[in-house]
Amino acid sequence: TERKAVRKAGVYSCVFEDIGAQAVYIRGENVPVESENVTKDITVSNCIISGYGKQYYNAVGLLVIHACSVMLSNNEIHDGYYTAISVGWVWGYDYNVTYANTISNNLIYDIGQGWLSDMGGIYTLGNQSGTVISGNVIHNVAADPGEGGYGGWGIYLDEGSSYIKVEKNLVYSCGNDGYHLHYGSYNRVRNNIFALNGDSQMRIVTNTKRVTPAVGGTLTAEISHNIILTKDKTRAYSFMTGTEFFTDESNIFYDLTEGADVYFDKGDNAKKAMCLERAEAKGYINNPYALDPMFKDAENFDFELAENSPVFDTGFEKTDYSKAGTVPGTTV
Repeated sequence: TERKAVRKAGVYSCVFEDIGAQAVYIRGENVPVESENVTKDITVSNCIISGYGKQYYNAVGLLVIHACSVMLSNNEIHDGYYTAISVGWVWGYDYNVTYANTISNNLIYDIGQGWLSDMGGIYTLGNQSGTVISGNVIHNVAADPGEGGYGGWGIYLDEGSSYIKVEKNLVYSCGNDGYHLHYGSYNRVRNNIFALNGDSQMRIVTNTKRVTPAVGGTLTAEISHNIILTKDKTRAYSFMTGTEFFTDESNIFYDLTEGADVYFDKGDNAKKAMCLERAEAKGYINNPYALDPMFKDAENFDFELAENSPVFDTGFEKTDYSKAGTVPGTTV
């Protein structure tokens, strides 16, 4: 195919199951936005994708390369061996036509399944001004547990991912971390729930040699008003390298077994993690709230908040996560 100038196309209310590789593959050219060959205004919505990558295990369920103004919404993706949704194909801060995309209200679960490494429920790469990741529910992302295996992440902003809003998502029970930023700039992570993930809830890697894109500035991420729920002293944050390059403000921390006894790690050694009070005193986190969010039954992964939850007094906004996934009664 020509792989260019595809516009106003869509895939709606379809079922893809037992797929050898990708279920949906959108690929254009990395051309200037004003080019007549730009691929844009593509929608994939209300689809069920299950059992993808049956022959090519590294296949992505829904893959977007070199396209802008793409809407990926209300899809249910599960039982694949690698990343569910991948958007972007340019490493680092170089020009990237993949921008202004919306990844919203998708339900993603049981992916990875312990076969491969380095994956995310949602994965991005490169500068993506105007891209929004919102309202998604992601759980049970499992990377290879063997020696050298790594990377079962919920939301994974990889090298150069920049200008992306990550908001109002629920990510839990992933093998490694709920959120992973490799390096990037000016990302906003707000009003999410990261809960009961295996290694830590947020892995914030700032490569200090790659912190500044061509446009200048050193802010990698603004992290605010998220609920961070741990259990048995699993770390809230890990790999907090380059802490001077991200801001942490007014997040809510709680451990199901230890209450306000929550831990933060500048590296990847849980035995050297610091408590909340020390992390705040050193300026790594600011104005934290140590509060029981009052979930309905977090032990059994029911994260509905009580009407009188104290988190609402901190500025946290309630999200209806039942809207994630396909619209009942509409798919084949």
